[in-house]
Amino acid sequence: MAPKKLNYQEAMEQLQMLCDRLKDEQIPLENLSEEIRKARSLLHYCQELLRSIEQEIDPAEKAKS
Repeated sequence: MAPKKLNYQEAMEQLQMLCDRLKDEQIPLENLSEEIRKARSLLHYCQELLRSIEQEIDPAEKAKS
């Protein structure tokens, strides 16, 4: 389940809210699995965005050397 068109900041905010709810035990046991899947999806999305940016920057950094 990929996050809908979010930017990095929005995805991180949603991930932080989910983490806070998990820490505060605000998620009912019945919803825990789905919420963890959402968190995993958001984390993967953010990691992919960062990797994409890193790949764009890396060749530029090598060209400067």
